[in-house]
Amino acid sequence: MDEKTEVESLPELPSDVCQEKEFNLPIEMISYILDFVDGKTLAKCRQVCKDWRTLIDSTLPSGWNRWFEVCINEIPEEQIYDFIGHHMPKYWMDSAKRLDYLYIFQRWTQWQHFLKRTKYVKHLATMSADIVSIKTSGEWLFIGMRNGQLNAYSFAKEKVFTLMVLGPIQSMYLRCTTEPDFISFSALENVGHDELVLDMSVRMAVRFNLHTNVVTLLNKLRPQYVQYIAFEDHEVTADFTNFTSKFTSTFMDGTASKEYPAIYHLLTVWNGYIMMKDDADKVLVVDKYFNEVKHPFSKMHLPGGELLMRIFIGIDAIISFTYALNSHHPLEVNVLGEEKNYSCDIFPNVCCGFYYANHLFLGTDISLIAVFYIKQLKDLFHLDKMEPHRKQTIYLPEIRDPIVSIDISEAKEKMSIIVASLYDIFEISFSPCQNV
Repeated sequence: MDEKTEVESLPELPSDVCQEKEFNLPIEMISYILDFVDGKTLAKCRQVCKDWRTLIDSTLPSGWNRWFEVCINEIPEEQIYDFIGHHMPKYWMDSAKRLDYLYIFQRWTQWQHFLKRTKYVKHLATMSADIVSIKTSGEWLFIGMRNGQLNAYSFAKEKVFTLMVLGPIQSMYLRCTTEPDFISFSALENVGHDELVLDMSVRMAVRFNLHTNVVTLLNKLRPQYVQYIAFEDHEVTADFTNFTSKFTSTFMDGTASKEYPAIYHLLTVWNGYIMMKDDADKVLVVDKYFNEVKHPFSKMHLPGGELLMRIFIGIDAIISFTYALNSHHPLEVNVLGEEKNYSCDIFPNVCCGFYYANHLFLGTDISLIAVFYIKQLKDLFHLDKMEPHRKQTIYLPEIRDPIVSIDISEAKEKMSIIVASLYDIFEISFSPCQNV
């Protein structure tokens, strides 16, 4: 009898197995059953009792096979790439067999308990000029400032280092360009990415190599007429000249380009997909080779604005708000083409946002962060009616300025939210759950 026949002949586990405090079977029989269950069932088996959880975590390999199945089954599709990429960006999915999926699943599970855990607030640093954006990578926090200064905060040394001073920074993103095996030296120890790309307001962009500290200038014809957006190893460049758009898509295993006879603006890049819109605000979704993709957002009208900011959850949900100090604007949500507007009296003025591991973090101009646990994307339509145990308000009385940027850090095995106001940076860490 071949292995496939044996799998099909095994009885299914009871549907209420997770409700049992004990399930008294011989260890040998339990091990035999666990060899054949799928990833979803394996995750449920961990919840039966402490002995089962210990057995599963200690005997199953933590590499590709079983725990990869668990991650694929348990972590929602729209965030699994974000989550895995954030943890181990250099390895990414092309080298997935080297990923420790048991570690990833355990960390993701910890985040599902975020709202229940005790929070600890710590002041990390005060900057001398306005903070524009923060990005975490490994044991480093990168701080882009409006005066053109790029700083790096070391979680290990708890110190701030100045990396460069150039022109006013508008935005920045992290990028992977090489496999870790090819990196023999790095100026920043335990950094998780290869490059930091900064968009400047002086008609240029900058690539800052995190291993060599080499700065490469990328000239722009006019402000906002060249865009750079990346998702891990995939970077897209848009060059707008003579009423046409030339897009270049660069990734680890190749490159592609296409010219459009109209001006298209980049919106987001995610997991091999590119979302853009034209001057008439009509959305276009393509893959990394610029083949058009059928998607609910395709050809949808998505209005813009000078101060309009957006949070993209994959390419399936868009949260829009206007960042204007001392002026309140509604929060707009669009999930797969369906829309909802939240009035200003429900939400304080939102200045920034971040989505990670089923949680939506919204930073405001009144020293608080609103946190929502999102089981499925449709929950974004019910933020105003969310159950009390799925939402939380974190007050930061030490912050007197608007919260301008939020990111996640797991440096030194500590799980935390990094929050930046105009001048100060805080860390909100939480105690991990036991036995998850």
